[in-house]
Amino acid sequence: MIYALSTPPGVSAIALIRLSGGGCIDVASRFLEKKPLKNNQALVTNFVASGSVVDRVVVVAFFAPRSFTGEDMLEISCHGSPLVISKIFSVLDGAGFVEALPGEFSERAFINGKLALNEVESIADLIHSSSAEEAGLIARSFGGSLQKSLYSMGEQIDALRYRIEASIDFADEDLGADDLLLLRSGIESLLVDVRAFVGSCHVINSKRKEKRVLLLGPPNSGKSSLFNRLVGFNRAIVSEKPGTTRDLLEQTALIDGVSVEFLDSAGIRTSDDEIEMLGVEMIKDFAATADAIILLASVENIVFPESTLKDLSFGGLVIRVINKIDIKDFGGLGNVKHDYLISVKSGEGVADLIRGLKQSLGLSSSIDKDVSFSIRERHMSSLKDMLGSLDRALENCVEGSEEILAENLRIARSSLDFILGKKYTDDLLGDIFSNFCVGK
Repeated sequence: MIYALSTPPGVSAIALIRLSGGGCIDVASRFLEKKPLKNNQALVTNFVASGSVVDRVVVVAFFAPRSFTGEDMLEISCHGSPLVISKIFSVLDGAGFVEALPGEFSERAFINGKLALNEVESIADLIHSSSAEEAGLIARSFGGSLQKSLYSMGEQIDALRYRIEASIDFADEDLGADDLLLLRSGIESLLVDVRAFVGSCHVINSKRKEKRVLLLGPPNSGKSSLFNRLVGFNRAIVSEKPGTTRDLLEQTALIDGVSVEFLDSAGIRTSDDEIEMLGVEMIKDFAATADAIILLASVENIVFPESTLKDLSFGGLVIRVINKIDIKDFGGLGNVKHDYLISVKSGEGVADLIRGLKQSLGLSSSIDKDVSFSIRERHMSSLKDMLGSLDRALENCVEGSEEILAENLRIARSSLDFILGKKYTDDLLGDIFSNFCVGK
């Protein structure tokens, strides 16, 4: 029996703990005042340990095989207090549960036949999708018409194989000219379907990553305020006191449906505060991975830390922004080179900055509007292998032995099975599930 926290760690309103394994509902029910009896129905009850109520929880039971993993499953929604979560984990540990490995729930779903391997991969791709358009495409690829297309191609291959293998197994059923014509027609039709399917697929780039934008500038230039406006909520503490931001804050936000990671840095200055200076030093490591730096200055002190850029050896996109233009009579800009004038407080100029950032970073989807499915590179490689085998099988209908024709059809089916996970290597499974979150 396994358990895991399926929501992000830390303080939150709600935390979700998942359990899976034969008998897990009965074992966990020892600590519930009310035992869940119905499948897929929420029950409000108390989680109790050593005679004391740990928390008021909501539990949902999924009895095997009607669950995500195909096993008994229980989901416990508790309050998102680390103390509450830790106590429930301690109780589960004592009851014989073990903490799940990354992707272990999905791996059990695959092993128990609840999901094909490509469906499991779609779950991971959806979680890590980098744009709204890509997420929508992956969601459409999860089950439904994608699986129907794959299984339909498999059924067509099987029908062709059965006909040719029957003639091999029974000597009195040699293929005649009409039979070969039917086989040829069937393979040609299948080739049309497979090529159309390949043309309707978007291949996810395995090396894709979110764009990273680092905010850099002197203290009180408005970096944290701009950071909060870019990510859409008050993620960073804003204060008039210099040095408020000592660590690097990271937050992902969507710009026109494309995921961008923003980093708010400590103000660049000389300080006696050891913690603050450590934060400044961390900037060097993050700058090496940034796609762009927003260099922010204030009209109160229009000084861009150009020397810091040299120290960082940053050769990427630098956008120079002057903030606080809402201040009256600030004395003018002089000859200071800049790209944008903004007021984070009023919002003036921020939309122009975002549009410029989007254009400079190329934040637009490269997905063709006509595609229907999202697949991985390994899926496309297998589909191309399948096409090659079917092309060779088509040639065998004109010349070549029936055994070679049957073998090429078998290889074509094997390529399709590799996509679905009916054939796989341990290394492949290890690579897939090692990239999953714990609790999924």
